[in-house]
Amino acid sequence: MGKRREPNFERLNNALFCKATDAPPLAELFHDIEVMDGLAGREVNTTEDLINFYFNFGYDYVPVDCGKWFTGYRGAEFETNSARSLREGRRKRKIFTDDVKSHFHIDNLSDFKKYDWSHHDWLRGGGDLSYFDYIAEKLPQGMKLVAWSDGIYEIFPKFVGYDNFCYALYDDIKFIEEVFYSTGERAVEAYARVAAHPAVGAVWLADDIGYTEGLLWPPELMRKYLFPYYKRIGDAAKKNGKPFIFHSDGRLWEILPDLIEAGVNAIQPIEPKAWDAEKIIEKYGGRLCVMGTIDLDLLCRGTAFETIGMTKSHIKAYGSGGFAVGTTNTPTYYMKLENYRAMIDAANPEI
Repeated sequence: MGKRREPNFERLNNALFCKATDAPPLAELFHDIEVMDGLAGREVNTTEDLINFYFNFGYDYVPVDCGKWFTGYRGAEFETNSARSLREGRRKRKIFTDDVKSHFHIDNLSDFKKYDWSHHDWLRGGGDLSYFDYIAEKLPQGMKLVAWSDGIYEIFPKFVGYDNFCYALYDDIKFIEEVFYSTGERAVEAYARVAAHPAVGAVWLADDIGYTEGLLWPPELMRKYLFPYYKRIGDAAKKNGKPFIFHSDGRLWEILPDLIEAGVNAIQPIEPKAWDAEKIIEKYGGRLCVMGTIDLDLLCRGTAFETIGMTKSHIKAYGSGGFAVGTTNTPTYYMKLENYRAMIDAANPEI
């Protein structure tokens, strides 16, 4: 592997704040374990391996899941074996269920109050940032951490089931309010603390609230029950001078003004079947960084030549500031590694 350009978090920071950059940065929420193993040519098992992966492939940061680590330092191993097992299990039993019953069988407010949340990462609150301290000491010069976690709404499809959530919006609003309050307050606490950490350069909230045709539930209800928590996370990021990135699948046209009002600086990804990056830039350029425009379907079924062409054309069209190169979701275990390498090489060639 040849040498990549030296990491410089200011490159990503400038892009997120829609300022000019020397080159568009690479940015992904996270990589599937299999992708990291395949690109590295060996298993990525330790914190040092994780850092080296992002350093070697030209990223200016290392993503850290504050849902995983906020509850306390767990040592040098970042538990890729358990991550592999967990993801295999999720693929088999489909935790992100659209069935009436969820995997955890929480159907109402009474079930929710009885459930033991003590083992669910930041959902239990408390915790410390010792892992952030640990990994920060090992970062190469120029790199920072980006703290991310699953979102506030996503607790519902995971634990309640999407159908039950939709029914509860109209039949059991106290249940909705209680779950949002419980998860939202914990998320705000976690993000406020990580945003203040000196090694954290940005915060990234992943909350899938849309699909290719639109939003998963009414925007007026999002404004009432969800966006106030986004605003408080955005305020915490702004207070510490950190950019706030928002991830959601799907088309979010109706709520982009709400996200900007909440303090979101960048939106990721831009799925081609859902909406168009050029139109977002035309309407919100200078206020909203566009991230993740390289079509995941192309990375899975296309060629390296096609991937290079798309990447270079996007850099030419969007790369003067307010743009970061990445996939239209996250680098997944079933995509072609040669195509992903081609994307990286086109955006960040070896020198």
